[in-house]
Amino acid sequence: MIGYLGDVVFETSADKVRTPENFQRQGDARFGTHEVAGQKPVLEFMGPGLDSVTMTISLRASLGVNPRGEIGRLRDMRDDGIYAPLILAGRPLGTFVIESINETWSQIDNHGHLLRATVDLTLREYVEE
Repeated sequence: MIGYLGDVVFETSADKVRTPENFQRQGDARFGTHEVAGQKPVLEFMGPGLDSVTMTISLRASLGVNPRGEIGRLRDMRDDGIYAPLILAGRPLGTFVIESINETWSQIDNHGHLLRATVDLTLREYVEE
């Protein structure tokens, strides 16, 4: 196991390959601006902003996954607003929701089975009150 997002396990084994690629994490700080008459505005540090993560997941039936089923599970997580821990290499990166999914269906057989797809995920950090 390489890591996971909730119940979506990133793994490489003899039976199955489901790994993130092109992983990017972005974060920023929040600042308030206070206007001062006759002077430059003053910045006030308000705290950290929410992180966002983008990654690509290649789904191939030949590598032991059901691309249509995997995409359906990711869509359900997005559509139900499910927040889940994101763990990579044994390190927790925070709790995230799936903000968007971009699917590319690259191979469909003559029976309509999806054999190969690529999914680009955008995750947004979720902080419980």
